[in-house]
Amino acid sequence: MAITFSDDEISDHESGSDEDGNFIAFTTTVVVDESAVDAMSVDLGLKKIVSLELEKKNLLLKLLDANNLIDKAMHGQILLDVLNEVAALRVDLAHARGSTPQAPPSDESWLPFATKHVRVALVMEEKKKWRHLGGTSDGREEEAGMPNPRTSSDCNRAGLLVTAHNVPQAQLIPYYGQHLMKASIGTPPVDIYGIIDTASDLVWTQCVPCDVCFKQIHPKFEPKRSSTYSEISCHSNKCQEWDHVHCSPQNSCNYVSGYASGLSKGVLAKEKITITSTSGQAVSFDIAFGCAHNNTINYNDHTTGLIALGLGPLSFPSQIGSKRFSYCLLPYGTEYTDPSITGKISFGNGSEVVGDGVVSTPFVAVGNQYYVTLEGISVGDTYVPFNSSGKVSKGNVCIDSGSPPLALPPYFYNRLEVEVKKQISIDPIKNETLTGTRLCYRTEITNENGPKLTVHFEGADVELKPTLTFNRPVHAYDIYCFAITNTANTALAYFGDKGLYGNYVQANLLIGFDLETRMVSFKPTDCTKL
Repeated sequence: MAITFSDDEISDHESGSDEDGNFIAFTTTVVVDESAVDAMSVDLGLKKIVSLELEKKNLLLKLLDANNLIDKAMHGQILLDVLNEVAALRVDLAHARGSTPQAPPSDESWLPFATKHVRVALVMEEKKKWRHLGGTSDGREEEAGMPNPRTSSDCNRAGLLVTAHNVPQAQLIPYYGQHLMKASIGTPPVDIYGIIDTASDLVWTQCVPCDVCFKQIHPKFEPKRSSTYSEISCHSNKCQEWDHVHCSPQNSCNYVSGYASGLSKGVLAKEKITITSTSGQAVSFDIAFGCAHNNTINYNDHTTGLIALGLGPLSFPSQIGSKRFSYCLLPYGTEYTDPSITGKISFGNGSEVVGDGVVSTPFVAVGNQYYVTLEGISVGDTYVPFNSSGKVSKGNVCIDSGSPPLALPPYFYNRLEVEVKKQISIDPIKNETLTGTRLCYRTEITNENGPKLTVHFEGADVELKPTLTFNRPVHAYDIYCFAITNTANTALAYFGDKGLYGNYVQANLLIGFDLETRMVSFKPTDCTKL
């Protein structure tokens, strides 16, 4: 999905052109609407429509670069996988020599400057591109999650053989409504703590130098100190796997990733990332990641970046060749009661969710995200359908481990809240500035005085106890609020008739994603005891 602005609707803009006067880039500050707290800075790369001869010229330049890499490879200065990229460039050149060059990627974020209108792709919620949420597809989801063709078994790109008894597995540390995956990056290794996010596609961490960055208590990664770090060339196929990139004068692949609270900017690079395994041995993978040098995102200070778990080619599961993964999240607030307890996330063979009590529902890929079908929610024994008509569209809820709440469209939420109030004998808080319009109580809602909710997905019923559907949003106050929210009049309003299944209600469930069968599985589990 995109927003269209005419020239008289935008201000403070700058543009650039090459020596022939062709338009290259456009940078502007856009105020989305009057209710926006801040203007959103949007960096655009607008791909030019090129002639056949210019396309040939560009590809020949790429091939000259590639030949230089071959010379280095012959002298032992570079790894063999560079040659694979060279082969791909030769194929591109062969196409260019034909009657018609290859068409540029059909992505809405790259558009010709053909009229006086500029189409701006904006991200209006944590971690989500408008293209994803608008339901459009670039076709990658059919390939997403598949193992690397050089990989013979799930996740065996690691530094040791991955078996059912040696499953790549990392700690998940809960902190202020997010779950941070602990890993290390580089040589020598530096610990990173990335928010796991099933609705994102790019792994990134803050790097030195960091011109504008959110505060973090952990040391930032310094690329110059790592012997395994290498920047990705702007002409490589890997660079083109991210939608929002542009070339630097040094031929670096610069990326931009947008979020509701700001932007992450930096360089795409290759590096070794290491996590633990069920055997206790370290497992390493070579991945592409964003080395962030400019972040205007408001993340908590225990975070260093993002571990993307989406279906895109640059997500963590896709890059390590994992056809399945699973995680077990701790309930909100566990860090206050026992900070030593951590959750778990596992990848590849051995991470399957099996056994008694498992229920599964199919997912559909919408813009590299996992969408499932929510039919309704029961409050106690009272069923509340998603639509009053009883009919629902496939893939109406996005499963998002990187966002806390279960957010529902108003026509569903309002009916659900009425029924929840009916089944709680305590009077809710009214006219409280701190809680606003949320359903909150001054008495803790427990399994004894609150209703059990059952989420009815297509083919799968998931039970949610009151301790998951009510939490204490501000630890300093004895106020307990409904963890399910209304998307209306919030940053999630653009979801329209769709919902968001956040991490509050994913706790104490072993949740598995199978990218081959396209199923999401749930198993009731005490995640504090794994």
